[in-house]
Formats: sequence, C-alpha cells, structure tokens
Amino acid sequence: KLRKSAREIFKERRELERLSEANNEAGCLWREVAWVMRKEREEGGEIEDNALRSVMDTAESRFLLAAGVKNPQEDWARQSARRVKALGDNPFWPALALVNLGWFYHYTQPTGIKFPLKPIEEILNLVFNLIPSEYQWRSNGQKPPQVEEPNVLLWAVLGKAEMLRAYEKLRQRHEYAGEEREARVQEAVYHAALALQYDRLVGSDNYDLRRAEDGLENRIRQSDDWPNRLLPLFYRYARQLTGRIVLPENDRLAGPELALLKMLEERFGEADLWGISREVGGEVQ
Repeated sequence: KLRKSAREIFKERRELERLSEANNEAGCLWREVAWVMRKEREEGGEIEDNALRSVMDTAESRFLLAAGVKNPQEDWARQSARRVKALGDNPFWPALALVNLGWFYHYTQPTGIKFPLKPIEEILNLVFNLIPSEYQWRSNGQKPPQVEEPNVLLWAVLGKAEMLRAYEKLRQRHEYAGEEREARVQEAVYHAALALQYDRLVGSDNYDLRRAEDGLENRIRQSDDWPNRLLPLFYRYARQLTGRIVLPENDRLAGPELALLKMLEERFGEADLWGISREVGGEVQ
C-alpha cells in the first residue's frame, strides 16, 4: 500500500513537472511570435494592436501557469511556493518561468501595448526567495554559494535573473544625468558580474554562459556612447569588484578572475585600450 501511494505521488509530481515545463516552453514560443510580429510591424507590416496584445497575453499566461500562478490577482509568492512544494521542493520550473516572464516584460514595455502585472524587480525578488539562500551570493558578494550536491540548474536561473537586473539598470540610466546616471551603470556592472559568476558555476563553457556573454556584448555595443563612456565604465567598475565578489574556494572552473573582467578582455581587449589605468578601479581618462 505504501509503495502504491509513493508511486502515485511520484506520478503526480512527474505530470506536474511536465506541465510546468510545457507551459514554460509555450510561453517562450508565444514570446518569439510576439517578437516576430513586432519586427514586422516596425518594418511597416500591418499588425494591429489587438492581435499583438493577444499574443503577448498568451505568452504571459503560460509563464504564470508554469510558475503556479493560476490567479494573477492573488498572492504570487504563495501560489508559486505551493507549486514548488508540489514539485518536491524543487523551485527550478517556477523560478525559471518567473525569470522568463521578467525578460518578456523587459522587451515588451517599450511597445506601449503590454505593461507588466508587477514591477520586474518585484518578480525577481520572488525568484530569489524561491531558491534556497545557500545557492546565492549574499551581503554584496561577500558570502559565495556553498552547496555540497547542488542542482546546478538553479545557478543558471540565478544567472538569468541577475543579468535581467543588469539590463534594467542600463535602461534606467537614460532617465538620469551625471552621478545618478553613472550609479546605474555601476549597479548594472555588479549584477552582470554576478550573472556571469553564476553561469560559471554551471560550467566554464556552458551554453548559458556564452549566450549571456554574447548578449551583454551586444547590449553594450547598442549604446551610442559605448566606446567613449559605457565600456570604460564597465572596466572601471568591474575592477572595483575584485575582492568584493568572493569566489568559492572549491570552484576549479571559475578560476581567480571575475568572469566579467575576463569576458571584457576577450571581447574588447585590455582596459588601457579604452583609457582605463591599470590600477584596480582606475579612473576613466
């Protein structure tokens, strides 16, 4: 009787896991359809607002279902936590779905057609609350992850979440000037650095790491001021993070250098090429 009950519980859990995966993949599919429709519209295609909004609504609803949020008007934290419990205390699919929802909102807000049900930062806070604290850098990077037998997929989710924070800060910098503008870049660099470190924990040559590096490089190059201002600031603030983000002692893959610094040097060359002195935290010249 106990074995039969255990089999039933496992069967239900597996079916729920497949359902969460299917809804997440469906959300990604509809998100891509929305992206294609937006591009066609920008190029002069006759795409009506209602048609695009319908596709966006479908993507949104699939991500929410994958996260266990059946009623968006009720408490998301409680609903997603219930889904994690039903999945055997595995937060991977609900957390991934919420991160994907956040990225979806990041790219749909500029259209003026679809607006987030919740602020992106609030959604990301839900993600970090779902994933156990031992997987995360804490206290401004001073406490690295310490997990003996980790579910490395959770680090991939955290990497996506931190990179979304970085992109949001880069977007917000255009709303400010002077020191406030640079402060947003400094915050973006910190989150980008954490994102790549999480991806390095998954593996030194994994797909998520390379995709994150490619995306960040493209995002930097999209800015009008990237050669003269944005990139030099990235070098400057990344160097200041040396020692601030403490790397796990037993991490043989990451090595002693921050992944962000390594990525910048591989993609753009040495810092002095961009007017940054060799000292840690050197000034932009």
